[in-house]
Amino acid sequence: MSLLDRARKDWLRHTSGEDGFGVDITFHNQPSPFVVIRGIGMAHHMSEDTEGHVINTRNSHISFSEKLANDSGIITRNNKGEVDLEGVKISFLDSSNTLRKYSIKQVFPDETVGVIYCVLNSYEQN
Repeated sequence: MSLLDRARKDWLRHTSGEDGFGVDITFHNQPSPFVVIRGIGMAHHMSEDTEGHVINTRNSHISFSEKLANDSGIITRNNKGEVDLEGVKISFLDSSNTLRKYSIKQVFPDETVGVIYCVLNSYEQN
């Protein structure tokens, strides 16, 4: 097994396993009413403005295995072979056990280890 194969396997184990860092992420209407996969879901309130100053604003993102998503029925790529998830609605529980709902704003696929990183927009807060 190559070092790259090991990195892919380790990433999947640490983010998707029940004893890792993963959380259940629900993809809505993709392809059925909903599909749940494990990945990393984060939301915090520290960012930087365009001048590099620290500001208090929500910064939410998810990361997940593209293979795990595809195996669960989530279509991640368009007919040109590009990751195309902008606008997809997702949700996950935060540290206070509150369900947070988002839409995918931007995607950044890592085609080396097979991870898709998504920047999120809040679309409804409970």
